Amino acid sequence: IGVYAALLTYARASGLTEGAVYDWRVQATCASGSGAFVPAQFTTTSPATCNAPVGLSASAVTSSSATVSWAAVSGAASYDVDYKVGSSSTWINAVTGTTATSRTIAGLTASSTYDWRVSSNCTNGLTSADAASQFTTTAASTCPGTYDVSTNGTASGAALIPFNTDIKGLISPTGDVDFYRFVVSTGGTATVTLTTLPADYDLQLLSSNGTSQLALSQNGGTTGETITRTYTAGTYYLRVYGYNGANSSTVCYTLKVQLGTASREAGEGLITLTAGKLAVVPNPVGYAANLQFMSKTTGNADVSISNQTGGIVLRQILAVQAGANTRKLDVGKLANGLYYLKVQIGSEVQITKIVINK
Repeated sequence: IGVYAALLTYARASGLTEGAVYDWRVQATCASGSGAFVPAQFTTTSPATCNAPVGLSASAVTSSSATVSWAAVSGAASYDVDYKVGSSSTWINAVTGTTATSRTIAGLTASSTYDWRVSSNCTNGLTSADAASQFTTTAASTCPGTYDVSTNGTASGAALIPFNTDIKGLISPTGDVDFYRFVVSTGGTATVTLTTLPADYDLQLLSSNGTSQLALSQNGGTTGETITRTYTAGTYYLRVYGYNGANSSTVCYTLKVQLGTASREAGEGLITLTAGKLAVVPNPVGYAANLQFMSKTTGNADVSISNQTGGIVLRQILAVQAGANTRKLDVGKLANGLYYLKVQIGSEVQITKIVINK
């Protein structure tokens, strides 16, 4: 590439490629003539680097916290983690200089999407670019939930509950009893569980008349109750009560009917549709909410918003068409807080939570 004629015993080559092997040679030029070339090699170095973490994930996500994690980076001495609400431009530092590859972030808002990022601090003194990801916190648990209504002290006032859903309720005061019902259209197996008990509560399964006992779970103390059986098609009742006056006015129990091979047909009783079929955009919302939902038929939708005690605070009738619908709902007169939005079109009912935050 170049020829150097000098009395020096070194030469500098520039414009080389990083991380490449080069051959070079040198010869002596004397007054009597030139000597033979003597060959050699060298390898240019690569610049120092610090790689960003990979394998980002979020786990143990609740309504107020989440654990974020990433894969270890070769050469990293520590990591910095920041997070923010997706709609915000301000990052909040979760930790600086941690040697761990995970971090629990607490104090989060329910039903919110968060951005988070992590960077590597390497032993060569460099800091990597940020690697970023997202997670969404779960909805806040309401205690008691909307199904623990004032009328459920008897079987005739029992609320119809959906399958595969946590039902939150209180046993208070002493002697309080909560009844619920569920409908099986196709016979099969299902498991009823009663957990998160603040005291010694028991669980009773009753037949369609609301009085005849089919099964009973009576574990002692705060041990959860479980009833697993094969059901025929029909209506069933559940009775939750405190043993020997056990009760709590602050801590909810969690009741769930988990389907095995049993099922309930669409159109029978309350239909709780899967997530995504009824959406509120944005959520939380300040003054005007856009409702996005599906309808099987063209007609009218009975749209209502209830507070956490079950009282209806807003109600409108909206025209809908078969298929996808988007309708605007004015919620500007409602106070900040958590509410329940219900869209009913004939026998089809869709329910979701809506947060008002002005």
